[in-house]
Amino acid sequence: MRQILALLVFFLMSCVNKNGVELIIHNESDKIIDSIRVWTSDRKATIKLSNIKTGEKKSDFLDMTKISKTDGDYILQINSNGTSKNKNMGYYTNGFSLDETIDVYVKNDTITYVQK
Repeated sequence: MRQILALLVFFLMSCVNKNGVELIIHNESDKIIDSIRVWTSDRKATIKLSNIKTGEKKSDFLDMTKISKTDGDYILQINSNGTSKNKNMGYYTNGFSLDETIDVYVKNDTITYVQK
């Protein structure tokens, strides 16, 4: 009986877990960000955030349930004032994120991120 109960609890807890990562974009630059796109290195999961004003932050969940069960990283593309910048960041393994959230800080001359 205990084994059945333990399996039931394990099953219910595994259904609650989402496979993906929450990305929080902080615009600390002095320009409006036209759009930010983030995708996995296999290009099977992607999100896009638009019109992020100076001092504003926006977030979205990158759903990774349909990506390949391989290792990879995230690619960040920032479009602002007709220019585009790409940055590889973070890491995932076997198709699962190692982090719950990634905070991305966009400044005038740098892009940094913190994984949690």
